[in-house]
Amino acid sequence: EIRLRVIKIILGDDYVFYQLFVEPSDAGHGGIGRKRTYVFCLHRANGVYLHDVFDMYAEITQEIQKVVSTKPGNYMVATAEHIALDALATAVSRKIPYQHGQSDLSYLLNEREVTNMRLFDQEYIKRYNRLPRYDDDLFYFLGDNFQYTKSWSAVSGKIPTYRRNNNPYSK
Repeated sequence: EIRLRVIKIILGDDYVFYQLFVEPSDAGHGGIGRKRTYVFCLHRANGVYLHDVFDMYAEITQEIQKVVSTKPGNYMVATAEHIALDALATAVSRKIPYQHGQSDLSYLLNEREVTNMRLFDQEYIKRYNRLPRYDDDLFYFLGDNFQYTKSWSAVSGKIPTYRRNNNPYSK
């Protein structure tokens, strides 16, 4: 996260600052959600402000969104080999016998993850009155406690925010 105050302290009064808040959907990537911010620094004496940063970004965004629009399911591009290798690595790290050729990888889940998956499924059925397995854009993050945090794509339409731990996502 950029702290504009810190940048202003470092660069001083010689610059004008424009902070732009963006998200992946601005560039057509609606299936993911990870907001970003950019700070444009214009030197007061030597810089030339040719175009309004915010207007330019809005125009570019409109053009991109005309031709690019993704959903969560569009990001599932792993090959069967990559999935098998990941399953093998998970099995090894969890000290579970690897089941070669098994397409249902639920055997790799721990008890809490199985419970979370069941609760997510029940909540999905309750809200949408259909089975979750038929939603190609539905993903759960099984590492959170379902009772406190529901990280799933059902409501937002975006893949749950990437976490840097070993907990799995479920499709």
